[in-house]
Amino acid sequence: MHSPAVALHMLAALAHVAWADGALLPGEARFFAEVIDGLAFEPADAALAWRRVVVPAEAPASFPPAPLSREDQRQVLRLGYAMAGADGGVSEPELAALRAISLSYGIPWPEALELMGHPLGF
Repeated sequence: MHSPAVALHMLAALAHVAWADGALLPGEARFFAEVIDGLAFEPADAALAWRRVVVPAEAPASFPPAPLSREDQRQVLRLGYAMAGADGGVSEPELAALRAISLSYGIPWPEALELMGHPLGF
């Protein structure tokens, strides 16, 4: 189980990907519901988590690795890619957001593509 700070950081990164193409589509919203449920937030933190998802934030310049472990960073990329595809496809803006996140984490883009299972990685 992640601390609320780590979980909210992960959700902020996922929300950045979701909103990269300008819309949070129903499939993406359902995906977020599953992620938020899986993170088992306390009720007050769950409300904050949903706010992070449904209110588009300014795009951050980077997603610093702290407080995420390397495995958490990889999980953000895997979940981000799955969430982006939850609406039927991964758009170029969503891929660009994932690339920015991977580079901010110090994960080279080719490694991230392979990690996410994106066809360009093969």
